[in-house]
Formats: sequence, C-alpha cells, structure tokens
Amino acid sequence: KNLCDEHILLQIVHSYNINYNNEISKLLFVSFLKIILEEYKNVTPNLEQENTDFIEVLEYINNNLEKPIAIDDISEIANFNRFYFMHKFKDLIGCTVLEYINNRRIKKAIDLLRNTDKKIIEIAYEVGFNNLSNFYYCFKKNTRQKPQYYRR
Repeated sequence: KNLCDEHILLQIVHSYNINYNNEISKLLFVSFLKIILEEYKNVTPNLEQENTDFIEVLEYINNNLEKPIAIDDISEIANFNRFYFMHKFKDLIGCTVLEYINNRRIKKAIDLLRNTDKKIIEIAYEVGFNNLSNFYYCFKKNTRQKPQYYRR
C-alpha cells in the first residue's frame, strides 16, 4: 500500500531458499508474485493527486542520491516546516524520509552491483553512503543479503 512495501517483496523472495521440484512449481510461484505486484500497483495511491509538492521532493531525492540530503532542504521544496513535512511524508509515502532515501540508495546499489564491476566501496560512495559499515548495515536491513550476493 506504500512505496516502502516494494522492498518487502524482495525480502520475501530472498528469505525463502525455495527449491523448485519442477518448472511448473517455479512458474506458479513467479505467477503468484506477478499477481501480488499487480495488486500492489493497483492500490498504491497516486501521489500526484495527493500532493504535487511531494512529487518534486521524490524527484529531488532520486536525482540527488549520491549527495547528502538534508531534511531541511527537502522540506523547503515541499513548502512545509521540517516536522510537518516528516509527518506528512510518512503519511503519504508510508515510511520515514530516511527509510525512503536509504531504500532508493540500496536499489541503485543493487543495479550497480549487477551491472558493473565497480568495487563495493565505490558503489557505496556513489549511491550516497559516506561510511562503508553504514552501507552494509542498510543493505542487509533492506535486502537481508550482503552486497556480494548480487554479484553472483
């Protein structure tokens, strides 16, 4: 029902080490996940109808992941004071600003891990983490896997 649920589906898939007895079982499971994802898309609120200022905030976050992102700066984009902004963000998006930023950074890191040969430390800094241990902590929290898993 919110944008942070997207990573939950990813966690479910990775947390179960499913051994498929045959292709039919695998196809059924994949079909089931597609149905869940489609339902998720149907119930996700249209943020543009809720508040166009938050579209600008999400675009700003997504376009500036590699930089430090201050809540004061993004609350200014939405024309709200810091505390009201944090409350409204959680109501509309379904997670805190920091959770959303970290989720987006981890998603970008996964893409870089899968599609480049860059070192993990380079990727961590490229997606906006200024501390490798914090990157590992957030990565494991969001995916239940180590970054190396996505290199296989």
